[in-house]
Amino acid sequence: MYGAVHGLPRPNPDIQSPGQSSQHQTSAEKHLSLSKPAFLESEPHGITTKENRMISEREIGLTYPQPVAYAFHQTVRSISPTEKFDSILRCGEVISRYLCSLALASFAARDDLDAPVPDAIKNFRGSLSYGKYLAVVQAVARFHGTHPLQAEFQKVMYRRGGITDTHEILVDILERRNEWGHNLTTYSNDMAAQLLEQGQHVSKLNVVLEGILPLCLLPLIYIDQINFQEGAFQMLRLLLMELNDEPAPHSVTISLHDRMPNRYYLYLGTSQGLLRLYPMMLWALQKGNYARSIYLLDKITSNGDKLLEYQSIRINEPDITPHVKEIEPFLTGEPHPPYPIQPKGFSCFVQEWLQRRKAVLSGDSTCTLRWETLNQDTLKWYARILGHKLQQELAPTDPYALIVEYLLNGSTEISQEDWYQISLLFGKWSELKTLVNRDYILDIRQRVGDEERWVEREMVQDNVVNAFRTALKFITRANPGLQSTTPESLDKTSGSSDYIMVREALVNLSTHQDYTDKQMAAQIQLEPHVTRFSNPGSALISVEQLIDGGLSVARNPLIGKAFRLIGFAELAGTGLRTIHHEWRKQHRRPPQVISHENHFSLILDDRPLELASASWWADKLGKEPTEEEVLVLSHLKANSTGLNLAGLCSATGFDRISAENICQDLIHQGYVQSMNNLYRLEQKLRVS
Repeated sequence: MYGAVHGLPRPNPDIQSPGQSSQHQTSAEKHLSLSKPAFLESEPHGITTKENRMISEREIGLTYPQPVAYAFHQTVRSISPTEKFDSILRCGEVISRYLCSLALASFAARDDLDAPVPDAIKNFRGSLSYGKYLAVVQAVARFHGTHPLQAEFQKVMYRRGGITDTHEILVDILERRNEWGHNLTTYSNDMAAQLLEQGQHVSKLNVVLEGILPLCLLPLIYIDQINFQEGAFQMLRLLLMELNDEPAPHSVTISLHDRMPNRYYLYLGTSQGLLRLYPMMLWALQKGNYARSIYLLDKITSNGDKLLEYQSIRINEPDITPHVKEIEPFLTGEPHPPYPIQPKGFSCFVQEWLQRRKAVLSGDSTCTLRWETLNQDTLKWYARILGHKLQQELAPTDPYALIVEYLLNGSTEISQEDWYQISLLFGKWSELKTLVNRDYILDIRQRVGDEERWVEREMVQDNVVNAFRTALKFITRANPGLQSTTPESLDKTSGSSDYIMVREALVNLSTHQDYTDKQMAAQIQLEPHVTRFSNPGSALISVEQLIDGGLSVARNPLIGKAFRLIGFAELAGTGLRTIHHEWRKQHRRPPQVISHENHFSLILDDRPLELASASWWADKLGKEPTEEEVLVLSHLKANSTGLNLAGLCSATGFDRISAENICQDLIHQGYVQSMNNLYRLEQKLRVS
């Protein structure tokens, strides 16, 4: 089970408060209670007031690991004393969960594999209470053997002569949470305010956030792709080190030695390489929602399926369910050494991140929002649609408040990358023309009948939002079945195949194109029965991977988020698969997806496809083929020039492995041949 960071973990009913019988406490909690001073009577050294902060909200929001940044952000956003007290207790638990994930990963990478596994790790099972997380952190910090995060954990948790203030406060938050965390709803704001003031919990949380800095300087990385290109390995990764749920992907040239890390896993950058954090932490899609978030391990069960269960907090469960066997090696002491990978030009990922971090904190890579430089009409239109979607009215004095709150997570200082995407979304063309260095941002053309010339053409000189609206109007004029479709109605997720096609393809065009490409603009070509969408910039993942069902990161994630917030899209990478599904449902010719080095095209032909029946194939072959074989053979018959693997996946709906296995069986039976990456029927079957 995992707790979602965005919602923050709710207090776990497993933990007993001090007023309850100690026989129900875990051994870890007993130890923690015994090692904890009474904080309401005495303050630890180093406590500072809010006026003399040890660490700024800005530094946390821009440079701390995403789970910690989100948890702290909730404490800042909370308004009432009850909410603030609750958010502080939850923030303390999120910090402990995060440190526990790092501790398990680092212990698994220890040098002395013969050293006994601490009881806190062996007993890390069942419903994982706050005390269990903290006990693991303590055990790894006390461990005398060498492991990648040894110095960092010792500095965070222990000092000469005793434990650190950070350590003491985390234990104090545990007891405060046990004592009050389950009953906060019954407390008045006056009582919560008294508890906050008496315990100086705001100040203490700042001490913790400063104290865990050695571990928060290590970059949290999600690996999306690793490919070999132009003689070098390229890693497409997300750097989850800020208060941003849509970080831009970066392609990094890496040195790869004996072991390849897994895609779609979270890792921690260390001086020795990448530490695997999966399955203690997940970066996953929320079920029933269209956003990703980080999930921290919450419960290890041994039910019939032996799956790690998931917990819905304020957002939905993650869409993946790791098996218990994936966490077992970390609890039994099996080794998981770091992956010895370095980014080009740096000794390690830590060095690379610290350079980025310095630029962020100096302001060299961030900027404040400059609304006056943007197109006010576009901003107001978008804010109105967003308010309608969220069922919230716009504040007359601040029409952009919803955009800041939901698109930018409340931040008014953002990265230069995010400002670039904000400018693309809402900018004035006079500024954008210089930014993209093009004469127009979108080229839309229509051809009628057999005429060679374009009967209508529009070269759009505007921002992305307005270009989207213009393209929709152009297409709906040309398609009688879509004439009632407006931008305001695009939040519907169902409709005709043509409606789904327009909705998904336009969002894909806007989100995934490379706006830095100065050689070409995006193009939409409408011809009888055929529609072509062309993007500058190649796809970030292979065509086969797109069709196969894996999610993709967006080249412009903030643009994608902007469309999702107003209901125009769901999740990056799902649009093409949705179109393939709709085309198959209508028995249309398979969509063609073409990815070149510098552009990406989607070609849609709405003409119906005549497929041979199962009985026809039985007569032709003299045997009863399987349903899957009929589907593959029929599509190869309808495409006499052949289909590549991606085309077959698109046409049949099979994943790559299934399609390839079926084709290999058909080749073995003498019905299909493979040449130049194309599958074709054998000559004897091509004649009807």
